[in-house]
Amino acid sequence: MPIVNSWLDTRLGCLRTFLQRAFEVDDIYTRAVTPPEAGGDLEQYAKTLGGLEHAFGVLLAYQDIVFRGVYMELNALVELELKCLAASIMSARGEEPGPLNRGSARTIIEREYGISLRDLPRHDEIDEIRNMANAYKHDDGFSGTYEEIATSDGTVVAYRESKYKLSWDKASQSIQAVHEFMKALPGERQPFPEFRQILVVEPPTQAR
Repeated sequence: MPIVNSWLDTRLGCLRTFLQRAFEVDDIYTRAVTPPEAGGDLEQYAKTLGGLEHAFGVLLAYQDIVFRGVYMELNALVELELKCLAASIMSARGEEPGPLNRGSARTIIEREYGISLRDLPRHDEIDEIRNMANAYKHDDGFSGTYEEIATSDGTVVAYRESKYKLSWDKASQSIQAVHEFMKALPGERQPFPEFRQILVVEPPTQAR
């Protein structure tokens, strides 16, 4: 049975809204780069090349932050959903889930349902989301792949590491990929509560 999880749907819906609204901003920077012939205000359009370059720089950096945020959140959502599903499987068996990571959760899910997550729709894109999130988290987006730098006669003189390319369309497709992948995952659980509860004999130790 597909997962019943309005919490996931809500979070993905919020990400779509976040991405859409991020590119609907109307401020001094967007006005500074919009020429009058494109519907901009002549009074607010950048008066110098330096002003235009500064506005473009701010907007590009802003877009980069938006895209990074989307991929970080998507990767976190996938990992959380997998770990929670694995924990529910173990609890149903009467076993103590203990600490789970993405790898151990994957093993539990695949053994329980006799599947491979690689066979689920858009799995390759889910892997790419993970790689992109980790690349931007740990290495400023560098992908670990290299392209040749050659002279006009074809002589390779160096290699340049490439970054993952970010775009609005790619980010939007990635949100849809997570939606389709998670909906195809076997299992069923309730929407997440606002608070988590644990059964203990003694009250948890308060942090000091």
